[in-house]
Amino acid sequence: MAAGQTVDLSSPPSVPLTTSAASDPALAVLLACLHRDSRLLNVDLLTALGEDWGRLLTLAAAHGVLGLIGQRLSDASLAAYVPSAVRKALGEAARQTAARMLRAQTQVVELASAFGATSIPVIALKGVYLAKAVYPNLTLRAMQDIDLMVSREDLPRATEIALTLGYAPIRPFTVEQEANAKPHIARLTRRASLDVEIHWNITAPNQIYSIDPADLWTHAVPVDFGACRTFGLSREHLLLHLCIHTSYQHGFEFGIRSLVDIAAIIRRFGEELDWSFVEHQC
Repeated sequence: MAAGQTVDLSSPPSVPLTTSAASDPALAVLLACLHRDSRLLNVDLLTALGEDWGRLLTLAAAHGVLGLIGQRLSDASLAAYVPSAVRKALGEAARQTAARMLRAQTQVVELASAFGATSIPVIALKGVYLAKAVYPNLTLRAMQDIDLMVSREDLPRATEIALTLGYAPIRPFTVEQEANAKPHIARLTRRASLDVEIHWNITAPNQIYSIDPADLWTHAVPVDFGACRTFGLSREHLLLHLCIHTSYQHGFEFGIRSLVDIAAIIRRFGEELDWSFVEHQC
């Protein structure tokens, strides 16, 4: 990466992994940064990048792991080998991610508080919950939207409350039609806010991988999002949700990020995970 060169990471392209780490120095560094064994990332790998640092950043952005790459490359033993333009780009990406996550948490509090005012309990799903419960700081897990879950019975009221808060659907819909076919209603959008999906389940009805939402509520755990009572999935259901979401529901289109999330859950909870429960749910 030439001196003074900048990299725009605001809209990263989709970058499929069509090469191997053996023939792609940028991919080799990316995978080494994400590996549990920190010894795999060394000066030789960084030196082999040459001027290809831009590709490393593009890969990391496309796969949603810029924060993790930035954290690893900030290590004192490696920082001297990272170009200043790269450090600047990673620093700016971390600031943007932190701002986005803080905005997301503010929205979660707003929505959960409004739901709670009418006795609608809420489970925070996916990115906003992962960043809270699994990753050590907000810069490490970027997210694009907010996923919240309410009971099937509360779905019409929750939808109406969101609409009164200024959210609007991206397309016309009825709650009944959506719930009969999908685990959530149409995406809701609001200016200067992250989009929101209100779920009643984490799987669509009548699928081979369907999960009973009553079981999700039975095992849900309290989560602290400030001055509102919110829940998260149990660690086992969180793991199952990520596995189902990345495979059956999205065909691995999110790339490395989803696999990193799954590994992070297993690493975070370790022996606390009840693997017999996971197996029974499958």
